[in-house]
Amino acid sequence: MADTKLNTGHFNEVDENWRKLYTLVSFVQAFLMFKKNKYQKAIEIADKGLCMGRIDEEQVPLRQLAWLIHENLPGVSDENSIHPSFCFEKSTQNQALRPLTNSTPIDECDDDDESCFERILTAVHNETPLLIRKHCLNMPAVQKWTFPFLLKELHSRTFPVEIGTKYSDENWSQKLMTFQNFIRNSENERLYLAQHRLFDQVPHLKRDVIIPDVCFAESTSAENVDMNMWIGPADTVSPLHTDPRKNMFVQVHGTKLFRMVDPKDTEFVYPFDGILSNTSQVDVENPDLSEFPDFTKVRVYDAVVNAGDALFIPEKWWHFVRSTTPSISISFWFD
Repeated sequence: MADTKLNTGHFNEVDENWRKLYTLVSFVQAFLMFKKNKYQKAIEIADKGLCMGRIDEEQVPLRQLAWLIHENLPGVSDENSIHPSFCFEKSTQNQALRPLTNSTPIDECDDDDESCFERILTAVHNETPLLIRKHCLNMPAVQKWTFPFLLKELHSRTFPVEIGTKYSDENWSQKLMTFQNFIRNSENERLYLAQHRLFDQVPHLKRDVIIPDVCFAESTSAENVDMNMWIGPADTVSPLHTDPRKNMFVQVHGTKLFRMVDPKDTEFVYPFDGILSNTSQVDVENPDLSEFPDFTKVRVYDAVVNAGDALFIPEKWWHFVRSTTPSISISFWFD
């Protein structure tokens, strides 16, 4: 996804010292509010510091303070207030993208197969996508994370949330909101908590996550694996785009549809100019071939990714994503 988010790129041009200072000021202000028993204001300040500052827990233990504050807040009293768009309907689980004349299925294997891990290593080496069925079924997050569970764990925590159909639209925007307000969606907006380093902000949830073994195939340490969370209702969309690193994408809850394009066909997917140069202008679900005629030269690779499945996305491969159900996903970027 394009690096245009509040938490992943907004401050790239801002001096690092300013970010560290922002974190320190946030810690002091949140601590003062905490001592005054103003827990809601304290957690709001702490989370803004975590989202927008420079986290260095050894110098400024802001994560620990945020956890302590959140533990003093009252829990959620009414889980039934979750917005209907976050309610799971099994009837929508197995929908697939409408095939194009140039569609072909993504290669897949089953985690129960003896040759599965060898096929994963081969896919990583050859830089070809691979869908691994049931690869993460035993991950605790897959077994226990639901929207009521996350509401209980995160209710008063503040995160950057997308507003709009997809980030390449002109009317797309972002704002900070609590998880409780996000999942209750009283304004009936199209919301998506996308590409957020949630574990940097709420590290205790990491205990439910197992980093896929292949992320360590090149002796990569856990610190070099970037983990991003994706939480949203049905019909969230990420337009066709590329990522700068290899990605093992794990579906924790619900179902997502993928459509991918080999980077050798980049010129035929009509990338935007400028900051969105890693994003295609083509609506790959319903391509307008009169406007983008060369898209007919592209072969697209399709897959349906269910809870417990993992999809290996090689570096620079174009991929479009749509959720068919309320969805929780984790992407593991590695080298």
